[in-house]
Amino acid sequence: MKKLSILIILVALFVPHFSFATDAEFGGGIVYAPSAAFTIIAPEGWTLDAESGRRYGFPAVLYPKGSSFDGPLVMYINSAEKKRQKANNINEFVEEEIARFKSKHPDITITDSKPLPIANGNRTIVKEFVGDSWGNFEAVAYFEEEKTYISFTLSSKTKEEYKKNFKAFEALVASYGFITNDVR
Repeated sequence: MKKLSILIILVALFVPHFSFATDAEFGGGIVYAPSAAFTIIAPEGWTLDAESGRRYGFPAVLYPKGSSFDGPLVMYINSAEKKRQKANNINEFVEEEIARFKSKHPDITITDSKPLPIANGNRTIVKEFVGDSWGNFEAVAYFEEEKTYISFTLSSKTKEEYKKNFKAFEALVASYGFITNDVR
């Protein structure tokens, strides 16, 4: 715990737009987005990476050990500040995301999946996306905090790997622990 406290203090001093602090021994880290800081834990067999997703604006990405973020199976985290969105609540935000995605990928099929719990007992909205222009199978868990909408995504090139790794996605979502929306 002492190690984690020191890590939090050090990271808090050097927080860019998105940042991420990891603790290899712990297998998790703290994600700092513009209006939220939260913890996540990598599922067993997965690598937590703060660098590879930066070019896409993702504060944290995950992939199976021995693979990379450019591989056929990945998970990533994204956030959107509420003050920069048209949506007034999580349901509107999800609908806007779906509309945006359909405009780019008209043949995509989007279905509801079972809500997933996060550490505080709240549940997420989960949508499954199949048939985008890259042939991906994806699940996206959406939830909100006071100032931020957050999403966790599982993306796979094959249906088999998607199904096989859905439990890892559930574990990642369940590991989410909100810290603060006062990120400075």
